[in-house]
Amino acid sequence: MPDSLDLLTPYVLREQGQWFEKEIGFLGAFLKPGMQAIDIGANYGVYTLTMAGILGPAGTLWAFEPTSTTAACLGDSLTENRFGNVTLVQAALSDRVGTATLGLNPNSELNSLSVTPGAESEEVPVMTLDGCMAEFGWRHMDFIKLDAEGHEDNILRGGQSFLDAFWPLIMFEFKNGAEVNLSLIESFAGLGYSSYRYVPGLGALVPFASGEAPDQFELNLFCCKDDTASRLERDGILVTAAASGKPRFPRRPVTGGNGSLPCRTTPCSMATRRPPTSAPPDRMVMPTWRRSSCSWSLNWPTRRRPPGIARFPGRLP
Repeated sequence: MPDSLDLLTPYVLREQGQWFEKEIGFLGAFLKPGMQAIDIGANYGVYTLTMAGILGPAGTLWAFEPTSTTAACLGDSLTENRFGNVTLVQAALSDRVGTATLGLNPNSELNSLSVTPGAESEEVPVMTLDGCMAEFGWRHMDFIKLDAEGHEDNILRGGQSFLDAFWPLIMFEFKNGAEVNLSLIESFAGLGYSSYRYVPGLGALVPFASGEAPDQFELNLFCCKDDTASRLERDGILVTAAASGKPRFPRRPVTGGNGSLPCRTTPCSMATRRPPTSAPPDRMVMPTWRRSSCSWSLNWPTRRRPPGIARFPGRLP
């Protein structure tokens, strides 16, 4: 990604060391090696690279990013991290096939097919989920991350056959700016997909009603069909309402892919290389960013431990 602290993604990753959305911590509990996933609105690849590392060589990920410069940076990061399990598609998804004008923003997270008059723009290819299902030979799909800056309803209209054939867990952005996109929640409900929100302290998804007032900091929800919800509940990462009206909580603590406790979410990084398994008693394992062109990877050097700081009891993710 561009090496500029004036832009959202590099600023957040430099300042916080991980992406700010809580939902990324759920991926380590849900995704498994060998699964298949789609990232719609991949941007610089915060979710793409995290998912690619979890899915491993046996899994497959399709990342859709329409902006040419942003897709080029993501491609560099995929090469840097040697992720051969990702198919990068430079195209937008909608309810038709062809081309469209993409409005550009200095922060590429806000690029949108809704173009402001006089704003900078770019012509981009447009595809549909149904068309991609045929083109890429999809036979099943486990997970979709959907972030299309208010264009999500059109994507659903272009994926009716896909969403009927496959019953993935879907994470979707339900706020467009300050507006809550209730129509999107209702559109998913019309397709048989119930909505859930992620509770980090519980380490699980809980039901979200369309009339429920969302937390002002809530940006994303999840949805799935009932059969998928039942399977996730058996896995202990989703809660449904019991017949008595009382919540049925997971039977076991939810951990990350490496067995870490729920209170420590897996850091989001532009790489998923594992840190050293041990360090000298007077040193800590700490992540540092390394930039090469506009690609990013994560190093795990050991640094001298300040006096009075106890050693972390276990592997970092």
